[in-house]
Amino acid sequence: MSAYKRATLDEEDLLDSLGEGDVYPNGLQVNLRGVGRRSGCWSERTHVEKRLLVLLVLMSLGLFMSLLALSLQYRKQ
Repeated sequence: MSAYKRATLDEEDLLDSLGEGDVYPNGLQVNLRGVGRRSGCWSERTHVEKRLLVLLVLMSLGLFMSLLALSLQYRKQ
């Protein structure tokens, strides 16, 4: 069975004493996204992901149209 140790944070007092606009001591700050805010999945994607998705859709449509043209050609013969 796993044993867990309780973590104590020594920097709590230091972080609470920081005013607005002050820099964190270790230069690391974590920001959480708003939970109540709803945004579409398209706006969360990077530019490269968007381009790759559009390319994938276009290639899929091209493959579908090619298969459709081949099936129509073989039906005529």
